[in-house]
Amino acid sequence: MMTRTLILSFLVFFAGTCRRSLTRAAQEGQWELLQRSIGISAMHMQLLNNDRVVIFDRTDFGKSNLSLPDGKCRNDQNDTALQIDCTAHSAEFNVLANSIRPLMVQTDVWCSSGAVLPDGRLVQTGGFNDGERAVRIFRPCSDCDWEENAFGLTARRWYATDHILPNGGVIVIGGRRQFNYEFYPKSASTNKIFSLPFLVQTNDLRIENNLYPFVHLNVDGNLFIFANNHAILLDYTKNVVVKTYPEMPGGDPRSYPSSGSSVLLPLKNLQQSSIEAEVLVCGGAPKGSYVQAQNGNFVQALDTCGRIKITDPSPEWSMETMPLARVMGDMTLLPNGNVLIINGASAGTAGWELGRNPVLNPVIYRPNNPSGSGSRFEIQNPSTIPRFYHSTAILLRDGRILVGGSNPHRFYEFTRVLYPTELSLEAFSPGYLDSSFSNLRPKIIAPVSQAKLNYGQLLVVRFSLPGALSEKEIMVTMVAPPFTTHSFSMNQRLLVLGGEKATSISKSTYDVEVTTPNSGSHAPSGYYLLFVVHQDIPNDGLKGSGDEFDAAVVVVMESCVPPGFRFHPTDEELVGYYLKKKVESQKIDLDVIRDIDLYRIEPWDLQDRCRIGYEEQNEWYFFSHKDKKYPTGTRTNRATMAGFWKATGRDKAVYDKMILIGMRKTLVFYKGRAPNGQKSDWIMHEYRLESEENGPPQASTSLSH
Repeated sequence: MMTRTLILSFLVFFAGTCRRSLTRAAQEGQWELLQRSIGISAMHMQLLNNDRVVIFDRTDFGKSNLSLPDGKCRNDQNDTALQIDCTAHSAEFNVLANSIRPLMVQTDVWCSSGAVLPDGRLVQTGGFNDGERAVRIFRPCSDCDWEENAFGLTARRWYATDHILPNGGVIVIGGRRQFNYEFYPKSASTNKIFSLPFLVQTNDLRIENNLYPFVHLNVDGNLFIFANNHAILLDYTKNVVVKTYPEMPGGDPRSYPSSGSSVLLPLKNLQQSSIEAEVLVCGGAPKGSYVQAQNGNFVQALDTCGRIKITDPSPEWSMETMPLARVMGDMTLLPNGNVLIINGASAGTAGWELGRNPVLNPVIYRPNNPSGSGSRFEIQNPSTIPRFYHSTAILLRDGRILVGGSNPHRFYEFTRVLYPTELSLEAFSPGYLDSSFSNLRPKIIAPVSQAKLNYGQLLVVRFSLPGALSEKEIMVTMVAPPFTTHSFSMNQRLLVLGGEKATSISKSTYDVEVTTPNSGSHAPSGYYLLFVVHQDIPNDGLKGSGDEFDAAVVVVMESCVPPGFRFHPTDEELVGYYLKKKVESQKIDLDVIRDIDLYRIEPWDLQDRCRIGYEEQNEWYFFSHKDKKYPTGTRTNRATMAGFWKATGRDKAVYDKMILIGMRKTLVFYKGRAPNGQKSDWIMHEYRLESEENGPPQASTSLSH
């Protein structure tokens, strides 16, 4: 039996705010055509931290309408359409300049997946043909291009889903005829594939309906995986299903090719010991629609959404009806916590020529509104451009939604077809960007963009406001920009940091104090967009006079130690340096040991809260104040909600140069209540200061691991 030890770190949660919604017109939002043609179809999109969007379609479409620069040509004898191709199938869109730069991608990226690593690089996995095992890296710089490893994956991945993990790595799940998952980058223990029978169980014969599974990182560090109309909670580190959720009512498939969409709703109340996580799944196609569409019968899409609290002990689906039926739609989290449902068709399914009747009107879903009577859904003004199969939508830093793509054909087809290949880019501006709300719109002054933040960090956000402040309707949010393709935005995440109280600094300038997320399970390391929202209106989305938007700040959630750092202190160092300085309120040179309330946290929750760096760990260090069992007594309370810590063996003296400086107590965690608890594998070493001359110092702080 493996022994597990603990480390702790200080991470605090900030409670989310209660806020009302503004009274709004029935339809709002504005559309702007940014580019009539970018030369390729935007089948896949990812916003990077430099306000560039990486876009690509597939290499075997034939010639695109975007030439490669400097006489470059792609030479691929495996290509099924064109072996020598001097046109681009990937591009970088400069949001600020509204310009396109062609990129050179060698292997076929058709129906691939991706995620952004903590250092800002886009890692892009799988595809078709010679791209099915490829790993591609794109670095955010002015002249960077794709770097490719054609055999970076263990298994072939086509229609798979990627998700960034709390340790900064990526998990790649599923794909056509792949009922398993793997990791990137590889380590000695992960250089293989891991079986996932759930994907076999959700596979409809000759139709599938479980490709591009919806994957969301739960607040406990496990993965919520939805495929077809079923869902599980997976402990991917042990390859164990820890929870099976009830089937979504109705029995209709929601995954590709019956493509609905899904989001993890905003995470709030991050200060609480128990955080609620809720998933929303909307749209899709009724059972049998794919075969019907192949025979020329285009069945009306689903008009229902299902919502489930995945952290509940006994979760159940709550069903809602959308005002518009939709398949192949995209769902995008907005800075104010609402959800935009956009693109897609009202009949048919995903696949070549299988969709009909474009849904031109986006819909905004307000998750905090009361349920019933359709009060959560608001229809928005329509686009004039149909966006069917292979369309995309992502949030930009200025609060607009970038919309592109749509190619329901095997090749580029611009004439004599019902819905031509679409090469344009549009921007949809939700109602919150309307000039009528200018007096309500905040503008962030600090922190500056590209600010680096640590977990559990107290953050003061300074902003200005032209009009009167409604103090109870301020909140700070941070959004992880997703990799979007095939109606699913991978790694999309919004966290409400709080902000109920704003302090006036000067006329029209305010400070709001929040705390960053406490662990990688809540917010994996990487780049986020930071917003201040006032009365449902996010900060200024207008272009400034320089090279940046007066808009959301890009922040970096990261560990406070450099790559390769490993923390292996001796008992003498833990007591004589770290604990002594902590008790005496002196500065610790490298503040890697965090403060927690040990008796409000279960041992299995300590791993993410007390992580040091990105390396795999089996020890976690922390400071904690001792909690007295009785107010007037001396006995220590060592109980948690799930169990208790029990001392074992004798305390061990800690010496420095033969001088007693402290004691080490060893404790084991038992599940249940004393004296009948069940012994677990969790072991804790608790250190306290001790002096031969003066006895123990009068301080209640202990250091444990």
